[in-house]
Amino acid sequence: MKQEITLEQYLKLGGKLEKVNWSEAYCDYGDHNKGAKVVSYEDKGEKGGKETPVFHFTFDNGRTDRYAISWIKMKVELVLSETYL
Repeated sequence: MKQEITLEQYLKLGGKLEKVNWSEAYCDYGDHNKGAKVVSYEDKGEKGGKETPVFHFTFDNGRTDRYAISWIKMKVELVLSETYL
């Protein structure tokens, strides 16, 4: 089952950047890039508010802008480790 989460949540859960399926990632910030798919990113070591990492993202609309990783959403496969019942 696929679950939509932010890039920040994914990394906090132990996900690795090199394993991100970028075709499933898009910008959720309410500006000119809203809904644009992520093509690539660059981590320049910047931090935003609340010390959230900020990356430079290139989108399928040709724009490159910087966003906190909390504004990038993606779909990931939800895998449960064991059943409760």
